[in-house]
Amino acid sequence: MFTIRTFASFAACVAVLSAVLAVAAPSQAAEDEAKLIAVLDSSAPPAEKAITCKKLTIYGSKAAVPSLAKLLVDPDLTSWARIALEAIPGPEADAALRDAMGKLKGRMLIGVINSIAVRRDAQAVEPLIARLKDADAGVAASAAAALGKIGCEKCAQALEQALKADPVEVRQAAGEGCVICAENLAAAGKVDQAVRLLDVVRKANVPKQIVLDATRGAILVRKAEGVPLLAEQLQSPDKALFGIGLRTARELAVPGVAEALLAQVETTTPLRQAAILATLSDRGDTCAVPAAQKLVESPFPTVRTAALAALGVLGNEAQVPMLLKAVVAGGDQAPGAREALKRLKGGSVNAALINCAKGGDAAQRAEAILALSARQAAEGVGVFLDAMEAPENNVRQNAVVALRQLAGMEQYGDLLARMLDAKNDEARRAAQSVLVAVSRRSDQPAQCAKQLMDAWKKAPAGPARMSVLEVICWLGLPDTLPAVQEGLKAPDADTRKAVVQALSNWPDSRIVPTLMDIARSDSDATIKVLAFRVAAPRVSRDESLQPADKAARFAMMMKLADRLDEKKLVLAELKSAPCKASLDLAAGLLDDKQVASEAALAICEMASQRGNKIPANQLKPVLEKAAKADINPQIRQRIEAQLKKR
Repeated sequence: MFTIRTFASFAACVAVLSAVLAVAAPSQAAEDEAKLIAVLDSSAPPAEKAITCKKLTIYGSKAAVPSLAKLLVDPDLTSWARIALEAIPGPEADAALRDAMGKLKGRMLIGVINSIAVRRDAQAVEPLIARLKDADAGVAASAAAALGKIGCEKCAQALEQALKADPVEVRQAAGEGCVICAENLAAAGKVDQAVRLLDVVRKANVPKQIVLDATRGAILVRKAEGVPLLAEQLQSPDKALFGIGLRTARELAVPGVAEALLAQVETTTPLRQAAILATLSDRGDTCAVPAAQKLVESPFPTVRTAALAALGVLGNEAQVPMLLKAVVAGGDQAPGAREALKRLKGGSVNAALINCAKGGDAAQRAEAILALSARQAAEGVGVFLDAMEAPENNVRQNAVVALRQLAGMEQYGDLLARMLDAKNDEARRAAQSVLVAVSRRSDQPAQCAKQLMDAWKKAPAGPARMSVLEVICWLGLPDTLPAVQEGLKAPDADTRKAVVQALSNWPDSRIVPTLMDIARSDSDATIKVLAFRVAAPRVSRDESLQPADKAARFAMMMKLADRLDEKKLVLAELKSAPCKASLDLAAGLLDDKQVASEAALAICEMASQRGNKIPANQLKPVLEKAAKADINPQIRQRIEAQLKKR
């Protein structure tokens, strides 16, 4: 069944609730209604009566109708009374609204007619037909709309006559009413009458949108017999009629629609070809696959894009080789072909892609691996592992990309072995990057830590062992700290330096005390500085620490800082811990000319942070001290600006 518009009423919904309440507690509902009716019959102010009408949408029954009917002639309360009457079941409310039609004019009359339309009162048809000739065009238009919603045969006859009326406002309302009336006739099984009425509207002197609505309805109500009329719209030079043809084709689920669309797709303009392909795709017409596959070679980019998109929805494993070829060919087809490979449905698509990933052209193998990755095809992991050893660089790289997404704990031991046995740095780094990705998303961190520690113990000194340690540092698990500490005690400085560099990937600041031990005790000055460079950002970025905890760690680091650049490193990160302890730490360095500017800048940045909780009586004295220090003039200006705000 076609639907032109959805007519819903708050009052109608409330009527259902009212009935439920009446059944659940009839005595209480009656008592509440009586109190509300008394308010309407009293001299209460209009605002109170308006709220009472609203309540009667819940509690109202036929007992409230006389009191509500009196308010229909009140300009201030007519709308409120109508809301209640729309919700009250029974013929009494219908009669009250019909009776009011003879007493009202203008906007108040239009409102009552609209309420009659909501209730679809068949007894109001004759008075509504009379109103079609009302001198007030607004009243005539509302009557036409109401007749459409009631939707009987007599309504249809009256509305058909009104299509010839003046002014245009009435003709427009009559046209809309005819379309809605046809919907109701069709729902009642009177299809022939609905078809006739819609065909009359299509030829009437009404606004274009109504003609389009009637055309859509005329196709849908005819069902299979509407296909020729649909084809007529698809052939129309009028863009709007062509558009309504496409819209209706999406809704009309009968044989012949796909054929009607396909009959146009090869002969029409490129823009229309693309639109028809999209419609076939939305309908799920797999018979369009040959046409779409042919149009992938179209000279027009818009058509090629639409054809590839259609294949992604309608195609199957048979299109895999062609789509891979389109991706490898590059140009504007590549993105659409990749997306199509990702969207293809069917249990055999992944199998076809796996088969392409195993052999043949290297470029297509690489793209097949990427497609499997995009499709989250875990069954391809074995192929990806094999592809890590492929001689072609692009195949290896794409295999690593896929494994980062899809490899799991089942492959952890294999990946560790590949990393330890790698013949070159590239292969080792590839396996390592996959291990890091698997470790991070694993829900078995303890198992990861165990396997990593086992590999650490077995690995010979050198690049292989260092690669294990780097994964350990990326993962940052407490159980793996012994390996880190052992690496930091290595006799050669290069190994210790590499371990400290690896610790820059440690995810939190728990490693900072270990780094400070290195900064305190290592004999190599370069490693000591490096430890500071790694430790300071770890503290700054650790969101689990409160500002006071961060300040304590920064203070520990400052005590160990022997070099100027080490102190500057700590001060640069101090802004991440806005608190009294950090202020005191920075203020204590304002007398040191070598770092006074950095200390002042740290104070300024803490003061300027939004939402910092440093009390003004603690902050202002430190700012004043900073303003008097021997610091960079630009920083002094910023300090003075902060003081002005306080």
